Amino acid sequence: MKNYFHKETFGSVLLFIRSKSFNIRSVIVIFGSLLLFGAFPYFSGQGPGLTLQDHGTIGPYANLAFPDEANIDLSISHRIAYPNLIFNSPIVFKTVPNQNRIILAQLDGEIYWFDDDETTLTKNLLVDLTDEVGVVHDGGFLGLALHPDFNAAVNPKNYIYVYYTSKNSAGQNSPPVGSHTGQGCNWSESRNEYQGNSLILERFEVNPTNLSFILGSKTNLFDIRMYGTTHYGGGMDFGDDGFLYLTLGDQASWRRAQNMTDNLNGGALRIDVDKDPTKSHAPIRKNKMLVMLANLQGLIIGSQTTILF
Repeated sequence: MKNYFHKETFGSVLLFIRSKSFNIRSVIVIFGSLLLFGAFPYFSGQGPGLTLQDHGTIGPYANLAFPDEANIDLSISHRIAYPNLIFNSPIVFKTVPNQNRIILAQLDGEIYWFDDDETTLTKNLLVDLTDEVGVVHDGGFLGLALHPDFNAAVNPKNYIYVYYTSKNSAGQNSPPVGSHTGQGCNWSESRNEYQGNSLILERFEVNPTNLSFILGSKTNLFDIRMYGTTHYGGGMDFGDDGFLYLTLGDQASWRRAQNMTDNLNGGALRIDVDKDPTKSHAPIRKNKMLVMLANLQGLIIGSQTTILF
C-alpha cells in the first residue's frame, strides 16, 4: 500500500509541530524562572527554613566555617633537645616504661638507647639490624613499639617489635633511593616489580636493666612480599586494649588496597601478640572500599581516648 501526502497537508503538519514545540519551550522557561526567583529568599537569608546564614553548627568546623586566625602563640620556637647526640636519619623513638630512657631507631636499622637528659653525651647501641634492613626507595626501618608490659613489676614482657623493608634477593639496598617507578590501579602487579624484598615484622627480647639485646630471641611474626618502590606504611603502636596496631601501604597498586581476600596491603592490622584466647579471635577483614590507606606512616593513640590518629 502506498502513502500519498499533499504538499499543503504536509506543510500544515510541520507548522503545527513547530508551534507546539515553541509553546512547550515557553512553558518550561517560565516555570523554571518562577522556581529560581521563588527560591532566592532562602539563599539570601530572607526566608524561613534552612538558609545559608541560619543553619546552626553541625560540628566543630564541619560546616567549613573556619576561624580567620588560630589562637596560637607564634612566639613559641623549637630547640635541639639533645644537642650532644648525633644520629643518621632518626625515624622513630619511644620512651622506656618506668625508666628515664629513650629508645631511638635510625632508617638504616641501627637502634640506640640513651638517658632522657638533655646534657647526656652518650648513646648506646641496643641492636644493629643494618644487615637485614634494606634502605630502599621509600623504605628502610619504619616502625618500633614496646610491649605494654615492658619492664613491668609483675609478669614483664620485655619485647620490642620492629617493622622494616628488607634487602633484595641479592642482599642489596634495591630498588635504590630515587628509583620511583610510579603507581596506579595495578601498577606494581602488572609490571611484576618484585626483587625479592620483604616487609618484615619481628619481635626480640631485651634485658630491661641494661637494655641489651638478648641473643637468639628474634622471632619473625610475618614476612610479606614487597612490590614496587613506594607505599610500605609503618605506623605502629600498642593500644590500650593490648593489641598491636600496624599500618601497611598499598605498595604502589591502588587495586591491591581494595583486595579483601589475597593480601593485607592498604590496611590497618590489629594483632594479638599475646595470643590471649579471652580477647583474641580469628582474623576479621573489614571492608576498605570507603577508606583506602595508600601509605599511612604515622599512627598515634589518643592520650585521653582509645582513638587512633
